[in-house]
Amino acid sequence: MSTPGRPFRVLYVCTGNICRSAVAERLLRRDLAARLGAQSELVQVESAGVRGLVGEPIDPDSAAALTALGGSPDGFAARRLDAELVQGADLVITANRKHRANVVRLDPSAARRTFTMRELAWLADLVDLDALPASDPRARLEAVVGEVAAARGSVRPDDRHDLDVEDPYGSPPAVHRRTTDVIAEATGATAGLLAAAAEPGLAASVAGERAARSGRPEARRTRPAPPARGGRRRTWRIALLVVAALVLLLLAAAAWLGWTGMKAKQELDDAQPLVGEVRTAVLQGDTARTKTLVAELQQHTAAARSRTGGPVWSLGAHLPAYGDDLSAVRQVTLSVDDVARQVLPPLVGVAATLRPEELRTGGDHIALQPLRDAQPALATALTRSLRVQRDVAAIETVGLVPQVRSAVSDLRGDVTELVSTTRAGQQAARLIPPMLGADGPRRYLLAFQTNAEVRGTGGLLGAYGILEADDGEVRLQALGSNSDLDDPPRLPVNLGPDFVRLYGQAPRLWVNANASAHFPYAAQIWLASWERQHGQRLDGVVATDPVALGFLLKATGPVRLPSGQEITADNAASLMLSDVYRRYPSFDDNDARDRYLQSVA
Repeated sequence: MSTPGRPFRVLYVCTGNICRSAVAERLLRRDLAARLGAQSELVQVESAGVRGLVGEPIDPDSAAALTALGGSPDGFAARRLDAELVQGADLVITANRKHRANVVRLDPSAARRTFTMRELAWLADLVDLDALPASDPRARLEAVVGEVAAARGSVRPDDRHDLDVEDPYGSPPAVHRRTTDVIAEATGATAGLLAAAAEPGLAASVAGERAARSGRPEARRTRPAPPARGGRRRTWRIALLVVAALVLLLLAAAAWLGWTGMKAKQELDDAQPLVGEVRTAVLQGDTARTKTLVAELQQHTAAARSRTGGPVWSLGAHLPAYGDDLSAVRQVTLSVDDVARQVLPPLVGVAATLRPEELRTGGDHIALQPLRDAQPALATALTRSLRVQRDVAAIETVGLVPQVRSAVSDLRGDVTELVSTTRAGQQAARLIPPMLGADGPRRYLLAFQTNAEVRGTGGLLGAYGILEADDGEVRLQALGSNSDLDDPPRLPVNLGPDFVRLYGQAPRLWVNANASAHFPYAAQIWLASWERQHGQRLDGVVATDPVALGFLLKATGPVRLPSGQEITADNAASLMLSDVYRRYPSFDDNDARDRYLQSVA
């Protein structure tokens, strides 16, 4: 029903609302103002983006192209498309067919009043202006939308992409100018149609504009010749048969998509518990069972991939309402199968050789060759998992049904965890062998930080050690207190003027070297101070603290001090951070406290 007192609302939609829809909004406002004058207030023109960059101005290159055509970008601010905007619009105009699908997904009832820019421009020339009702302007504007919707099937370009306006974002200025010219042509036709509907006296001039456009190849291509009078009845029968056949095909396709989608979900549900079984088999070192489980897992994921493939799914991805959901489901199954078939095999292949009991060959020696041998497989797994992560991240979730959106979100979390774990394994295999002396002896300063006195990297350096690693064999050569270390008169390394402005010369002291939270700064100061005092160049610094030692004791088991006291994962932190100060409470007990902490270390 017409509401005379309310403006007729036009909503333009594109991706980010800073290029195509923004330019179209400003051009249509300009054209309507030029045609209707004060009456242009009858039509309210707005724009939004499906991924709107809220508050952003028009893209500079698009703004320049708009200005060249006489439009103004001043005062524009992008906003995000939502269902309320769609429901409040009398006419929705999108940059391309995908945006049209986004609009219809937010409000299915908007399908009849939603068109692409170029589609509407072509259809506008087919509306019989003389047949519009002789009533108030708003009723005529609403009638125009109905007439355009009724003529929609008359637009049949040779290439369906001709219905779309290309996205110029990130392209050279020439592309922005070309896109803006296309938009200007489309908005000119739209403005003429809306102006003639709002003011019948403009119909004659608009008809003249149409005549000038009638020679366009696109126009001729999109207007089929009317059927001969004698064949009209036969044409209608054929049309009805074609419509009936299309309806049956659509129903069959919908049933097929639903059935195959359900089967794909069942396959993935069956695959999920196998992931845990594979992990358990790997940890148990059961190679034969691991291979069997991986093969079974791959059968399920391959079946899910197959269920969501084929021509019906490819066509379904172009449906205006649910095409994006089907595309997302398809990508989810592809990504899960890629993980099972491409990422999992190299990881499983090296898992058995990288088990802790296989790497630690006895005492304080660690086998380095298995780590080196695992590097290529782990690098391959990381590269493939990153590719899967990019594919999953590229899935557009705006407007997806909740179940599909939730599945995409869960997969993103799982793949992110997979990438993180794989990257950690790859870095360990690459860094640990040279760190542990595969290429010759390495020596490290071991910094024992105490969290009882805060510093940037975690705590004050209370004790130190010298750690030597040679071909996987690790030895602690010396232990000492911070009282053994001489403080240089000035910072022994140049860390730049900003560092000095922030911290002055305080970090020259061993106990203040880690005032900055940037650990490499502390390491450089400590290494330079050690070399100054002892004339020995060390290869690096390893820092730890009571909390970290507690975690280590979970893996190694408890240790016993010469006094018979047992240090465990549960009491390590409290013993070194609080109990030791109760045992040695006074300043005169400093030396005894340091000796005790050294024995713990």
